[in-house]
This record gives sequence, structure tokens and C-alpha cells, in this order.
Amino acid sequence: MKLNLIVGLLLLGLVACNGSSDDNDSSPNKTTKKDAASEATEAFERQNLAGEIDGQAWTFISGRVSTADEEGKSYLTLWDANIENPCEPAEIGMRTVVAKIELAPGRIELGEESSVMLTSFEGEIPSTKKVKNGVLKISRVADGQVYGALRAKYDETNYLIGTFQASVCE
Repeated sequence: MKLNLIVGLLLLGLVACNGSSDDNDSSPNKTTKKDAASEATEAFERQNLAGEIDGQAWTFISGRVSTADEEGKSYLTLWDANIENPCEPAEIGMRTVVAKIELAPGRIELGEESSVMLTSFEGEIPSTKKVKNGVLKISRVADGQVYGALRAKYDETNYLIGTFQASVCE
């Protein structure tokens, strides 16, 4: 009986010590905010880009990237429609995603300077939301294609998360 009590107290002590939140802990098993952010980034790179724009389901189907302007920036445009020729679209669909990017691998934290625009059309009237919360990552630019991932949230009915592949247009 005494042995069970001692073992129980030792286990309780071990559990209590492992649950402490000592900020000076430099053990290799400690999860930092940076590690948690990296894990979240990896998670958004594991699925096809999808979400909602103006409360309507949106799933990435096709996209394009324009050639760079005088500032070295290109426009990334993503659609939830099957656009036969993304470089010269006959129509653009009812909901689009647009971002200004550098045509090179990199990670962009969305904010005041770098944002993503979500646009939807109700008839001829556009509704545009400037999303400043999230991450846009360009993983690779190769063979006339841009590969990337996006995690962006404006509100509960305007958000996107996942990967995309877009054609580079000359």
C-alpha cells in the first residue's frame, strides 16, 4: 500500500514538472511559436486551395501570373472556373483572387503593404475584400508555372487555404 502511494506521488510529481511553462527551457522537445507557425504553414500546403468568397464555396481550378511590371511585381490571378487559356481568358468566372507578387520563391506575410484581393460579382456589381491576414508562399517557379500556397482570411465567409499552380503569361 505504501509502495503504491509513493509510486503515485512520484508519477504526479513527474506530470506536474512536465506541464510547467518555463520560458528559459532550451530542451529540444520544447515547441516554440515559430515551430507552431511552421507546422501551420505545412498544413496549408497539403491541400488544394479552397474556401469561401462571400459565403460561396470556392475551389481553385486555374490561374495565371502576368509578366513583371516596372517595379518587378507580377499579378497572380486565381479562378474557381476552368479557364481554357488563362493567359487570354474569354471570361473570368464569378469569383477571383488577385495578389501582387514577385515572380520568385518567397514567403509574404499579408498586411497593409501586401494583401490579397477577393472579388465576387453579383450580376455586374463587383464586391472586393482586401485580405491582410495570412501568408502567401511562392514555392517554385519552373517551366512556365508558378507553384505556391495561400492561407488568407478576411472573415468567416471569406477565407482560402491550400496550394495552387498558375501559368506564367508573357
